[in-house]
Amino acid sequence: MNTHELAGRIAQLETSNRRLKLFGGLGLGLVLVGFAAPTMCDVVTGERLVLRDESNKTRITMDAYRTESPALSFTNKAGRTVGSLTVSEDGIASLTLMDSKGKVRGTYTWGDEPVTPTQPAPKKADVTTMAR
Repeated sequence: MNTHELAGRIAQLETSNRRLKLFGGLGLGLVLVGFAAPTMCDVVTGERLVLRDESNKTRITMDAYRTESPALSFTNKAGRTVGSLTVSEDGIASLTLMDSKGKVRGTYTWGDEPVTPTQPAPKKADVTTMAR
């Protein structure tokens, strides 16, 4: 091998080495930027979300399936609903609490209630009713 061929091979190796350093540095930089970038949250979509306990009994249900008023319902271990939170299309929120037998014990309503002929319009926007 003569010196001319040897010089050509060394030049080719140096070019290849520069390319390797450049692309390796860029790749490492992109990896580091990827680790430093803030994480984006994933979106879970659906019409109904059911949370179950360790014995596979439904405890919390968030439901927007075939209903005008989406609801959040809470059930006890026996499977009876003990509370629910709904919001109507008018923007009226309602929290209903039941005892372990399913009897309504209290209803809390937030928002303007519609005026009925037997009931005057409420002076406050928030109304709370309790049952005993």
